[in-house]
This record gives sequence, C-alpha cells and structure tokens, in this order.
Amino acid sequence: WLKYCVDNGSLPADMTTWSWDSTHAAFRGGDSMGKFHGIWNVGAQMESFGLTGADDYFNKIGWINAPAGEKGGKPQNLSHPIVYVVGNTPNKDLAALLVGMASQPVPNTAHAVGTNHTPINYGQTAMPEFIEKGWALVAGTPMLKVAGFMPNHPNIGQYNAVVFTGIQAVETGEMSAEDAADMVIEELEVELGDAVIILD
Repeated sequence: WLKYCVDNGSLPADMTTWSWDSTHAAFRGGDSMGKFHGIWNVGAQMESFGLTGADDYFNKIGWINAPAGEKGGKPQNLSHPIVYVVGNTPNKDLAALLVGMASQPVPNTAHAVGTNHTPINYGQTAMPEFIEKGWALVAGTPMLKVAGFMPNHPNIGQYNAVVFTGIQAVETGEMSAEDAADMVIEELEVELGDAVIILD
C-alpha cells in the first residue's frame, strides 16, 4: 500500500523525513489533502484557517477513521498511553492521590475541554461542560468505537523505531516492501528477543 501510494504520487517519497511542523504546514497551506490528525490539533487548525465554531470548521475540514488494511476489514484509530512516573520519591502516596484527584470527572473534563484531549472516562461525554464547550470532542466520540492503544510495554519505542525504519525504506525506494518486511522481522527478533512474537 505504501509503495503504491508513493508510486502514484499520493504520498511524497520523503514524507518520513518531514518534521511535524512541515506536515502541518503542508496541510494548512493546501499542499496536502489529508493528514493523520489528533483532535488536540483543532485549536491550531481553527487559528490557521481563520475558522470560528463547529460549523465553520466542519465546512472546511472532515475526519475519517484510518481505513481498514484489507477490503471488508475494520477501520482503526490508534492512540498511545503516556505515563510519566518517578519512582524515586518519598511522596508516593501523595503522587497517587494527585493522580486520583486529577482523574475525577470534573477536573479531567475541564482539562479535556480546555485542551481538546479525549477524556479518560466515557461517562464524561454526558457532562454539561463537555457537551456545551467540547464540540470537537463530541464530534470525535463516535470514532472511539474503533480506537485502540499501542501496547503499554517498555520496549514499544524500540519496536516503533524498527517498524519506522522499514516504512522509510519502502517510502524512499531503498527496499521493496517484501525486503523491508523481512528486515523488520529480523531486527525485531534480534533487538527484542522473547519480548516479541512474530506470527506468520
């Protein structure tokens, strides 16, 4: 799919070398039809395009789930859990208390609405502040039906780096898709050993 998209001009052959700023600039400048997007970008997009409100926004920009990899398959959205933990502290109980307090519906909804980040509890979608002020989040909520998360594993960074190298090799024409897939499998087995299971 990636090689097909590069060969027909749908994707630039050097896209994996672009910075996020370049990716956003290409979209805002009308040089690209679409991009992978997080709802937290809505504020910057509205400012860049001079948009005011939900109707104005959705007349200019639409969203779709990431398409299925196979015909008849299920679309998918992918997110990643990020947790910052400092284990070397005498205040572990206080840290746990703060996380618990920040995870309560009222403060978490205020954070979600203020930053356009999805709330952590589906029930928050019924809260008045979410409904009244979180129009982008309300619009994105149905997309959560096909959302998943990257594995919460200490080696996910290594895994992603190896897969990225394979994707970049195909995109830039350095390797065929088949050779890149073989390289990725071999590198994953070498780097991650028993932490990865390769299925045929």
